[in-house]
Amino acid sequence: MVDLPHDATQKLERAGRVVDAAVAMLDRYPEEYRVTILESLLAVASGAGWATRPPSPITSATGRTDTIAAEKGGSLAEAAAVAGVDQADLERIVHLGDDGFVKLLLQVHGRSVAERANRAAAIYCFIKEHGFGERDVEIEELRRVCVEQKAYNAPNFARNLQTSPWLLVIGEPRSRHKEYRLSAEGEQEAKASLRELLGV
Repeated sequence: MVDLPHDATQKLERAGRVVDAAVAMLDRYPEEYRVTILESLLAVASGAGWATRPPSPITSATGRTDTIAAEKGGSLAEAAAVAGVDQADLERIVHLGDDGFVKLLLQVHGRSVAERANRAAAIYCFIKEHGFGERDVEIEELRRVCVEQKAYNAPNFARNLQTSPWLLVIGEPRSRHKEYRLSAEGEQEAKASLRELLGV
């Protein structure tokens, strides 16, 4: 076995830590995006940035080809187009974080806590689907959104989502790790709610 110089050993150890961190981040993203995201993360971590290696196109589960920049976290362009609103206006009320999370910057309206929770969840699922290509959203993400919206009723939260006409439960209903998807009615409700928030 060849002994490596000390500085080379340090570089290899650093590279190993970078790879470990990049791989650990991949669980946040759908499987079809992971190769491109890993390449992007490693390029940025190595200092190469985007200039020397642009991200390669990836195809989502819907068959659409996108270029998703991991460092930007997604795009509101398509979500705005589908909702029929101006992208610049949508960017004033929705923030896309580098960690892949969506934050609604305005309070969603509703006649009750349950209705506000359902409406916030529908908007969130709409943005995730059309801004990130992620049709199915984990319940913990929706819980966080509802807490931020002050529309979280812990004892009734899961049951409320399951009975919402705007959401469909994906997977085993009794599982603690449920995912939700917009129904056709929820798609329309999310568009209407976004337009209402924007005063369109």
